[in-house]
Amino acid sequence: MTDSKIIPWKRISIEAAAVVASILLAFAIDAWWQKSQKQEDIHLSLERLSDNLKTTLLDLQFDVGILEQSWVAAQILINSKQSELVRGSAETALAELFDTRIPVVESAEYKSLTSTGMLRDISNANIVASVTSVYEQVPYLQSLSSSSGGAVRDLREMVATSLVYQELGGFESIQPVFTLSDEGRELLMRTDIRAKIVEAAWLMSLQASYYRHTISNIEDAIELIEGELH
Repeated sequence: MTDSKIIPWKRISIEAAAVVASILLAFAIDAWWQKSQKQEDIHLSLERLSDNLKTTLLDLQFDVGILEQSWVAAQILINSKQSELVRGSAETALAELFDTRIPVVESAEYKSLTSTGMLRDISNANIVASVTSVYEQVPYLQSLSSSSGGAVRDLREMVATSLVYQELGGFESIQPVFTLSDEGRELLMRTDIRAKIVEAAWLMSLQASYYRHTISNIEDAIELIEGELH
């Protein structure tokens, strides 16, 4: 009698344990899948983040070259006497000085990571710190661009009356689209205009210097990400 009562309870206990085990196994599989999916999402995000940084890197490297040309152009304008500014040289130098640089920073993936909170899911703290540092520099890059652009706009307004614009040809032309009148060459010798040229050139030099600093940081961030991906 006693044995017949014990056997059903054993069967029930075994069945209950099996149910619990299957539930725990299901939870474990679900947790594993979610973790695996999150790792895959982070991997794809890091790939996109690397692509964004590479795009920004190329743009800033190009900008540095233009900014360095502007510095050389300013030196030509400042260090040359009026008689030495042969027709064409002053126009080319001014055109290069007028070519201001606005930083193009590709930050779509970084914004997505920060807005969704996935940035903190990246296990490599060095990557997070490096990438965050790069994008925190963007406002200063934009501030420098605004300052140098403002100085160049002031300079353009100061010499605007002496610029004779030509009919536009093709956009592939590297020649400036304006010539300087004789009065314009005299204007370039004025103290206030030369001071504005120096100011614009100094700001562009500062801009180029900070761009190079940011470029170095971007290269470090890309190296960290590529190392994590491979």
